[in-house]
Amino acid sequence: MVLVLGINGSPRKDGNSGTLLDEALRSASECGADIIRIDVSDLDISGCRSCWACEESGLCVVDDDMTKVYEVLLRADALIVVSPVYFSGPTSQLKQLIDRCNCLWNRKLPSAKKGALMVVAADPEQNFRPIIAELRSFMNSVGHPCHEELLVPGVFRKGEVVADRNAMRMAMEIGARLASG
Repeated sequence: MVLVLGINGSPRKDGNSGTLLDEALRSASECGADIIRIDVSDLDISGCRSCWACEESGLCVVDDDMTKVYEVLLRADALIVVSPVYFSGPTSQLKQLIDRCNCLWNRKLPSAKKGALMVVAADPEQNFRPIIAELRSFMNSVGHPCHEELLVPGVFRKGEVVADRNAMRMAMEIGARLASG
């Protein structure tokens, strides 16, 4: 069975990013996939110490909630990363998770798995290029190259994304495609 992992980088679990992730994971589940959702704001994650202990071992020496994230990230067949845009990049919570995956980058993981990113922004004229570049780099480094993107500008208030029927439909379709293995 396909395992689809969803990582919500928003500090608001049930905000617009989380709503899109829920729609994608619901769809993946309905298509027969196992699903796991991680809300980064619930985790106790320290920043990367740049100690480079992982350079040889591929393992991080910091003992915190990232240990659980590594396990499921390596096991997942597909990965969905969602985040609102914060000053052209991902949230600080998601950035800590990304930086701590340096140990996985050191492993040079094969990129045979699937990935999707979903990004929301309050600005209707948002330039998504910086956050897309960062999230794609992360996803490539952890063996889940991004095959799908959903970019939703102009949503700020909690729940606004639900009114964007196209975005909700696209999230559902992404989940279904990732579940297909």
